Amino acid sequence: MTEDKNSSDTFEAIISTTGTGVGFVTPPHEPDEEVADLVIPTDYINNAYDGDTVAVKPRPDVKNDRGDLMIAEVTEVIRRARETFVGTIQKNGSTYFLLPDHKRMYQDIFVRTSEDIPDKYKVQVEITDWGDVNKDRNPAGKVLEVLGPKGDHEVEIQSILKDKGIEVDFPADVMEEASQLENWSMEDVDLSQRKDFREITTMTIDPASAKDFDDAISFERLEDGNYKIGVHIADVSHFVEPDTAIDREARKRAFSVYLVDRTIPMLPPILSNDLCSLNPAVDRLAFSSEFTMTPEGNVIDRWFGKGVIHSDQRFSYEEAQEQIDTDNGEYSDELRILNNIAKTLRNRRFGNGSINFHGEEVNFKLADDGTPISITKKEHLDTHKLVEEYMLLANREIAQEIQRMTEDEGEKHFFVYRVHGLPDRDRLAELGTFLEALGYDFELEKGKEVSHGVINGLLDQAAGQPEEGLVNTEVIRTMDKASYQTANKGHFGLAFKYYAHFTSPIRRYPDLMVHRLLYKHLNDLAVPSQEFNAYQAAAEHASMREREVMDAERDSISYKRTEYMSEHVGEEFTAVISGISKHGFYIEEKATLANGLVSVRSLNDDYYELDKEQYALVGRDSGKSFTLGDEVKVKLTGVNVDNREIDFSLVQ
Repeated sequence: MTEDKNSSDTFEAIISTTGTGVGFVTPPHEPDEEVADLVIPTDYINNAYDGDTVAVKPRPDVKNDRGDLMIAEVTEVIRRARETFVGTIQKNGSTYFLLPDHKRMYQDIFVRTSEDIPDKYKVQVEITDWGDVNKDRNPAGKVLEVLGPKGDHEVEIQSILKDKGIEVDFPADVMEEASQLENWSMEDVDLSQRKDFREITTMTIDPASAKDFDDAISFERLEDGNYKIGVHIADVSHFVEPDTAIDREARKRAFSVYLVDRTIPMLPPILSNDLCSLNPAVDRLAFSSEFTMTPEGNVIDRWFGKGVIHSDQRFSYEEAQEQIDTDNGEYSDELRILNNIAKTLRNRRFGNGSINFHGEEVNFKLADDGTPISITKKEHLDTHKLVEEYMLLANREIAQEIQRMTEDEGEKHFFVYRVHGLPDRDRLAELGTFLEALGYDFELEKGKEVSHGVINGLLDQAAGQPEEGLVNTEVIRTMDKASYQTANKGHFGLAFKYYAHFTSPIRRYPDLMVHRLLYKHLNDLAVPSQEFNAYQAAAEHASMREREVMDAERDSISYKRTEYMSEHVGEEFTAVISGISKHGFYIEEKATLANGLVSVRSLNDDYYELDKEQYALVGRDSGKSFTLGDEVKVKLTGVNVDNREIDFSLVQ
């Protein structure tokens, strides 16, 4: 195996697998080169699992059924992606197996334990033996924790957290450091070194349920008819010093996690909910950006630095919207002006090419025991957009300020950027085929990069149509994943040349890094090379961790949505066809956004066959077809909460 690994045609890659044990790897290629993934059949996967770093050898000598797939073989597992798994115990006498929750784990795990664990209990195990390459022996593991009976709300949520490696409790050394902050006082701070905003009208606008307030907006009229608008961000860097226990834990977590029923904070509560949070009616430390703006939304001057603020009002989005709509309230005039400028900024941003996605999200109402009572679509108010535009303004302007410093001083200023690359051309070509089946015209000019205008034109066409959500989802899938990098590559989705995350240091570690670096650059403090390496590693870790956190959040939504639907079997719903296969068509229910399958076996009025080119199921005798984007009436026939699967039948 070592000889294979070092041979000229063997390369190192990260493998992704399906639940059936088929693997895929991307071969080495130049940045702009288009390459197809290599397929690793189950007979050649050699005990590699999803996310593992492996040595791969192409096998052109191996034929495949389709003839157009390039085959490869895993010759060595270099590094395991995970050592622990969460799943459900299957008990047979005194023998235990774990059925993993992780859908891409294609083997059950033999559990070595002397405990008497009830059947269908959820547990977490650590792998002690990865089995053998011939699959004659399953992986084996020891029990780390018994979580409880499958189907229990708390057990299922804990299973999601454990599966994604998300820790709830803070280590003892972190809590010890946090306890030392309990006697902190504003009197300990030299406020003469900060800009004082406490006499300027300042407000926060957040969800009604929010406990931590990262950002506040201040507003001041100027005699010349312009305005000073401040975007003030919690000064977490004042409290969290590099390489302390709190800092190390925050870097490890990278993000706060927002599940359907709870928040797992990145920072201890005394920081996230108290000292750092920009709570109303108290003085708070901030890292501020202040913009002198015209009524037309043009920035004519800017200032960045440490400040101190006093929030006059804590608004929910709905409360602030009411003052705008009724023009009645203590801050209605300020909110109206802020909203008008925000609308100008938003229109200008889209005019410059920012991608205008029309995504939908849902809210869950839960009973005390976690049972979902209702699911409703989130309303996207003007106040949501208002806050979004000023946060985008601050993030963009700060990244541009670093570029201005570089140009003015003739010396590169190291920074952490939020970057978003161009969409992959192969994926765009597939998108074009997909959209053609929906009746959309989407063509790419040869040799030219896709433009923002083409994508926005497509999204505008779909706006208000039954298939709008489907089109938005498929376009998002073609996009490169946004990430944190120390090299600026711009942000395609926003059409910003320079962009960083500055506005949420309570819940995102990259924002804390940006605060530290910006402070150094504003004060001409050097960034030593060892710090550069640490920031680079932390940015890479945050990018990886972000995907795991998002997966956990999506899993909690999927679990609660499936549980909710299980109480509505037999009811009828309106849905849109979101996918087609030979097995049937997939739908998205319009009210709850639940996804499910209408099996071809339930379509008993004809024999339906898959038309791949048209993305349709077509009746052999009647010619009746079911196509992507079609609106259909369906009946909920069955729900498997464990597998998050929902089945529907067509209402004829």
